[in-house]
Amino acid sequence: VNITAGGGYNGFGGNVTIKSGPNSNWSQTANGFSVVSLQGGALLGNDGAVLSVEGAHNGSSSNAALSYGGNMSLTAGNGYGGLAGGNITLTPGAGSPNGVVNVAGNLTASGNVTAAAFKGNGSGLTNVQASTLSAGATIAGSQVTGAVVNATNAVTAATATKADSATSAANAAELGGIDAADYARLDIGNKLTGNQTVTGSLAITGGSLTIGSGGTAITGHLSVLVNPAFPALKAATCETANATLMGAADGDTVALGLPGTRMSGGGNLVYMAWASSANTVTIQVCNVNPMTAQKTAGTGSIRIDLWKH
Repeated sequence: VNITAGGGYNGFGGNVTIKSGPNSNWSQTANGFSVVSLQGGALLGNDGAVLSVEGAHNGSSSNAALSYGGNMSLTAGNGYGGLAGGNITLTPGAGSPNGVVNVAGNLTASGNVTAAAFKGNGSGLTNVQASTLSAGATIAGSQVTGAVVNATNAVTAATATKADSATSAANAAELGGIDAADYARLDIGNKLTGNQTVTGSLAITGGSLTIGSGGTAITGHLSVLVNPAFPALKAATCETANATLMGAADGDTVALGLPGTRMSGGGNLVYMAWASSANTVTIQVCNVNPMTAQKTAGTGSIRIDLWKH
């Protein structure tokens, strides 16, 4: 069936209007309406495309003064035998600039929406996958599903591995508008100003620790408890004992921690220690009293602390 309006001659072409009949205000059918339907021929069932334009809907089954607006439906044909279903294509005219497809009002899609780009403030978006956000994206944490790995600017982010700036981020103790460059980072050296509190252990690997302005860097600290068996010392005599401390080297700084029981028994005892060879610390105790002997030998573990610079 071909319906063709006449062509214009120095004027407009003819119009074609296909219009369904209006409903009666006395209709007894609930939500009844008329339909204009353009249907493509079917081969195996619902495989022909359909364009349906509905007339006004009655609001009730009796004397319906109120009427709902009619719907327009574009339905592509179903595919059979494992073949694809039909597509619906809206193509604006080409030109300079090209035409556009305008939607006035809300647009609801039950499937995926794919586009070369999305423009707008995005405030209504939810369940956005964080892994798909590009650098420079600004979005609220309540809209994001998953961790934010890289965000140039994040107003709110439940988690953020890296953020050039962020007003609030739960895993960064709420940055509070402080520039991220002022926070400690794992990939570069950091300079901390003010008091710092560390709960738990602090490990420094491959670096050094400097305490105070102009302090000497400490590159390592070793410590061990030993219990050497020194005899009771006669007056003006000394005894030595070697202890193993892995990592010790000649010239390292050595300090001893002595229990009070090592200083008892008489005489005047003096302890000293030094790194005598690789992995070895020598402890020496002397009774420097020239007249009084130590009556009983001291006991108890001695702590050796060794510092490397």
